[in-house]
Amino acid sequence: MKQLSDLKGYQIFNHSAVKTCLWLKKSLKDEGVCYKQKFYGIESHRCLQMTPALMCNQFCVHCWRPLELLKEFRGWDDPERIVEESIKAQKRLLSGFYGTEGVNRKKLAEAEKPNQVAISLLGEPTLYPHLPELVECYKSRGFTTFLVTNGTKPEMVEIVEPTQLYISLVAYDEGSHLALNRPQKSYWN
Repeated sequence: MKQLSDLKGYQIFNHSAVKTCLWLKKSLKDEGVCYKQKFYGIESHRCLQMTPALMCNQFCVHCWRPLELLKEFRGWDDPERIVEESIKAQKRLLSGFYGTEGVNRKKLAEAEKPNQVAISLLGEPTLYPHLPELVECYKSRGFTTFLVTNGTKPEMVEIVEPTQLYISLVAYDEGSHLALNRPQKSYWN
């Protein structure tokens, strides 16, 4: 598992993972920023992209994300541990930028103190049963929280309170849902 995760640039801890996004990298080199910075003032270089669930309840035909990263499930981690480990993982990922030419050193130092979390890396985050507590743990540290979900767990969507919530709506009817999302079970109704 470690070789696969290293190959793809993921930092994995149990059922969670962190990976630097394209816009963080571009921002560090002053080559552009994410729409979240343009529209909401969230600095791209201070955004931590993560997932608390290296698993998904669908196998969407359009998904490019690797779901083979979770080889062994050892039970759910505590939200506080996930926050701590995700920040450490982000720092490990950023350490490689210190030798990279063209990196804005001021931004790199700021990037080691993330203040925005994008819970959108891969998998379906609402499968993590302590997601509301995880969001609150990040918020208690001054983070804004951005959550992307496929919406198949409405009971979780109702209780989680991120700064921003995005629900991916791919299908227009049950037939297209089954064909495009290829769910483990139908979540249409």
